[in-house]
Amino acid sequence: MTEAARVRVTDRVAEIAKSDWQGLAAGHPSLRHEVLELLSDCLNRPRSLRFFLLEDASGLTAAAVCEVVLEARVPSPLDASLFGRGARLARALGVPTVPLLLFESPLSSTPTVLARAGEDRSGRLVSLLSAVERYALARGFTVAFANIPARDPELSGAFEHRGYLACEMPAVARLEVKWPDFDGYVQYLRQRSKNAATNARRERQRNERSGTRIRRLPPGEPATPLYELARAHYLRKNHRELPDAPTLLPRLQQSIGEDLICFVAERDGRRTASVAVVRFGGSGWVYWLGFADAQRPNDFTYPNLLYYQLAGESGRLGIDTLFYGTDVLRAKLLRGCSIDAHRLFLKPRSASARLLLRPYLALLDRWRRRRQSGTAK
Repeated sequence: MTEAARVRVTDRVAEIAKSDWQGLAAGHPSLRHEVLELLSDCLNRPRSLRFFLLEDASGLTAAAVCEVVLEARVPSPLDASLFGRGARLARALGVPTVPLLLFESPLSSTPTVLARAGEDRSGRLVSLLSAVERYALARGFTVAFANIPARDPELSGAFEHRGYLACEMPAVARLEVKWPDFDGYVQYLRQRSKNAATNARRERQRNERSGTRIRRLPPGEPATPLYELARAHYLRKNHRELPDAPTLLPRLQQSIGEDLICFVAERDGRRTASVAVVRFGGSGWVYWLGFADAQRPNDFTYPNLLYYQLAGESGRLGIDTLFYGTDVLRAKLLRGCSIDAHRLFLKPRSASARLLLRPYLALLDRWRRRRQSGTAK
């Protein structure tokens, strides 16, 4: 680290200059300053966040956001990801991960490590990681960085060179928008697959003939009903509550205005589905997908709302990348998405835990890679 640079640690996003943060986080909608401001009291499970900030005379040059997990409950967020139902056994064998600094977004699959672009980006990353590791070592924390994209070799390489253990995480879908409208999107699909292009037009026509209308919610119309649809849909699929509380979506709507873009599907005067997109720096984070009915008719509202409407509107809305997440990757691939491999990098808090985790993570990595290899092609 240069003499002019220093690392500051804070637990309050309000202590970070908004303009500095927005410049660094541009293109990562789920890390907008406004989103992070709301996380302290708009999540169903409260998180204790820490912000590691690398600053020099020019301002904020790199940052990382983590959750501090102190309680010895089982499973911890990382235990659940690594061991699943075997978390209690792992704890009995002496490999619990708490206390833990977990660098993972509570709501998305976005990496929470940011560094200003430029020729010394790798140096800034090294300075930031060194400070995180010193902080963790002094307090006896395990350190875990989740959702590090393989398509950013400079970032993933920084962890590899520092001796982190690693394993594959669920891959993430991303749609690069290179067209102005739906017709352009269909042309893009045709270059990849004639069947995909034909299906897109057919499914759009069938959805329209069913009487379903998809429209953008006017910015002034309350978004709270969208949360209720998303919550019910998530509960049916996952048998647990959404991470965010009912207060997040309406407060975010108040905070970012037209950068919260909502679409609703309606049929016979009834709202049947909805989705919201947070726009920031030319990117859109797709979240709050919801359907009113578990047994919905086969009218193709799902692909029309989630893919065709967003693909057709994004160019006009100034969005060049849509971030979708980790679910139903085969369907996303067929609709033109790229599938990005993501990695977890882990530095255990003790030598014994590292010794036990190294062979386990190597096996887990091979199993996850084999499982995802067919989807990511």
